[in-house]
Amino acid sequence: MKTTSDKNYKLLLIDDDKMDRMVFQRYLQKSKIKFDIYECDKGQSGINEFQKNQFDCVFLDYGLPDTDGLQVLEKVLLTDPSALIIMLTGMGDESLAVQCIKAGATDYIPKNSLSSDILSRCLKALDLKKSKKTAEKDSQAKPEFLSRISHELRTPMNAILGFAQLMSENKKDPLSPNHKKQIEQILIAGKHLLALLNKVLDLSGIESGNIPISIEPVYVTEVVNNVLDEIRPLTEKQNIQLINESVAKRDFLVDTDRTRLKQVLLNIISNGIKYNREKGEVILSYESVDTETLQINIKDTGIGIPEDKLDRLFDPFDRLGSENSEIEGVGMGLTISKKLISLMNGTLGVQSVFNEGSHFYIRLPLTSKNEIAVKKITTDINENFEDTNSRKVFKILYVEDNSANIELVKDIFSEHSNLQILPAPNGKKGIELAETVQPDLILMDINMPEMNGLEAIEHLKSCQKTQHIPVIALSANAMQKDIDQAMEAGFKDYITKPINISKLKNTIDAFCKP
Repeated sequence: MKTTSDKNYKLLLIDDDKMDRMVFQRYLQKSKIKFDIYECDKGQSGINEFQKNQFDCVFLDYGLPDTDGLQVLEKVLLTDPSALIIMLTGMGDESLAVQCIKAGATDYIPKNSLSSDILSRCLKALDLKKSKKTAEKDSQAKPEFLSRISHELRTPMNAILGFAQLMSENKKDPLSPNHKKQIEQILIAGKHLLALLNKVLDLSGIESGNIPISIEPVYVTEVVNNVLDEIRPLTEKQNIQLINESVAKRDFLVDTDRTRLKQVLLNIISNGIKYNREKGEVILSYESVDTETLQINIKDTGIGIPEDKLDRLFDPFDRLGSENSEIEGVGMGLTISKKLISLMNGTLGVQSVFNEGSHFYIRLPLTSKNEIAVKKITTDINENFEDTNSRKVFKILYVEDNSANIELVKDIFSEHSNLQILPAPNGKKGIELAETVQPDLILMDINMPEMNGLEAIEHLKSCQKTQHIPVIALSANAMQKDIDQAMEAGFKDYITKPINISKLKNTIDAFCKP
């Protein structure tokens, strides 16, 4: 049954009591709310009506003759998890109200409390709740969409960057200088695209709350030295002097996420290098500003930021006019950095004078019971893959449905005669080969036809013949939730595509030892 009064709100009333339905409509009319209302006197007919139409709100009686109101609530929410449902009951039981809200009801109104004023306020409040639910739904959909886009882009990029790396590093058939220069441009462009993709995923993860932060006591000197070693080649290329004023001074323990702090420092220091002047300087230092706070300073002698643009510095995609320059960037690094520092209970600020330079400072909480000591940190980075010529033949099963990726991995290890790469086109075939061949190591893609990597590893871990074989994920799924899910499933490591050849070699070397 349908009654109309200048449509605005589209309502569904499920109540078996005719008198209660009449009273409800009378209150609606007195409230001067514009509405279309559909009435049902049984739970099942109400469910059927809901599945046929879209309603702004459902008013649901708790006591129905054919079914329990909570069962109707459950079925309506199964049809549309974002549905707004207000429970009505003749019983003013507080515990019943709690039960309804826990089951997913938006609100709860005892029938003896109904009035035109309450219904008017209730429906107007629903607009805000509906907007919030829509925003939450969109927020959840955005990371999933970006994750799929990321996977689709990373798969071809894996072949582009992988084979380009091999061609560039090939000593057996070296490229001509001109061809090598062209390949380097492919690598630079590909890495830039990959960096952009990673920043979009980071920003999306932060905004949706899906980026994990692991707070632990971290020695600042260790992180700083690691960052400086990694970024020094960029300073040499740009002819910029990188100065660490805290060398051989006191070390500090701060409560932070080691990986994310390194990410922020790399971003700010690289900006200081890119936006600097010829033979300029980037100066890094850190000091305690009080008993509870450490401040890390990054100062540069670059172009500086005009005062009228400072308030836009941390806005996403706003490069403050530099988008017309030759300096690469998309305007997301500082946005991400500020959000990450905030998630780590710190602050990121800036002072800048146009044509003189900028001073970025990061404030982080010192670890309680902080032990300050002089500590000499040395970094030993060895990315040379150990040759396996003097070792036994190691069998590596590579489960991958993309033939280009299989050829890439084969080519990467083509000069290592003691490594045998055995391809399998899907999870099912991979399990069969693992049981019969007994490889020393398995490389596994995640998204595959017939059986995906997560299903395959579950089978491998439950089978006595294969449960001892280490499995490494090699996937274009780069979202943190995908990595966490894989590690929880039993993968020993997770390498994202496009493949970093040095990392892949080092990882395999660690597992393939006698």
